[in-house]
Amino acid sequence: MNNLVLVIVAVLLLHGAGAPRFDEAPALAATRATADELDRLLAPVALYPDQLLAQMLLSAANPAKLSAFNEWLASHESATGTALQDAARASGFEPSFVALALFPEVVHTMAEQLDWTTKLGEAFAADRSAVFASIQRLRAKDDVSVARTSRFQSVPMTLIRKPRLEL
Repeated sequence: MNNLVLVIVAVLLLHGAGAPRFDEAPALAATRATADELDRLLAPVALYPDQLLAQMLLSAANPAKLSAFNEWLASHESATGTALQDAARASGFEPSFVALALFPEVVHTMAEQLDWTTKLGEAFAADRSAVFASIQRLRAKDDVSVARTSRFQSVPMTLIRKPRLEL
């Protein structure tokens, strides 16, 4: 858990993504999810590497920008790697989106599953500690079968090259 917390804290500090901005506050859920709800929500992605998961959590806080970024990625399919990230940075996308440029399939799935993405962002904004605890619980079990019993579908994920997020 310490690695995940440190990665996310470092990203937040480096990129100025602290508390939600006033204009974003109405979109955030006032209620906190239960541990079981968080486990079901996070099961499809709990085994992702900390660095990727941190960027997903940060970008989920703004589903509208995530959708726009997904469209932007689709229009820049010919670019890859750091060239794609440089283009995203030059287009004014926030650092969490720039980092996700290397994982267009993840961005696409998050944009396609906007309901799930919104819930993820709301849960993270409402109670980061509970989100981290859920991730660690799921990793300790090393069992994402929770996803198979919920409305989400889970398939084995390739974490090193091309992470797949199927909800």
